[in-house]
Amino acid sequence: MIDADFHSLQAEFRAFKELMAERDRRYEERDTANKDAIRAAFASAEKASEKTESALREYKIGANEWRDTVKDLIANLRESRSEDEGGSTRGRYIVYLLLSVPGIVAILLSLFK
Repeated sequence: MIDADFHSLQAEFRAFKELMAERDRRYEERDTANKDAIRAAFASAEKASEKTESALREYKIGANEWRDTVKDLIANLRESRSEDEGGSTRGRYIVYLLLSVPGIVAILLSLFK
């Protein structure tokens, strides 16, 4: 009787060890999958950050070009006003505006690519 109980206990212990080994394997697989997911998430975040920085750099370049164009227009208008007398200033302003429109459009289009 004691021998049968001992063998039964040994069988239960082996089954318990197998169950624990299986659970350990599952936990290891889950841990590996979680680590892989975290690495992928960090890589995606890094890539998104680089794209954002690049877009911001391009935006700032476009904004600076726009700002420089406006400064040049204002400077040209001020010069033309100081050189001209009355009536022809309006004509020069229109010419400057027409000449600058393609440049302004090009800058705006480059900003919104």
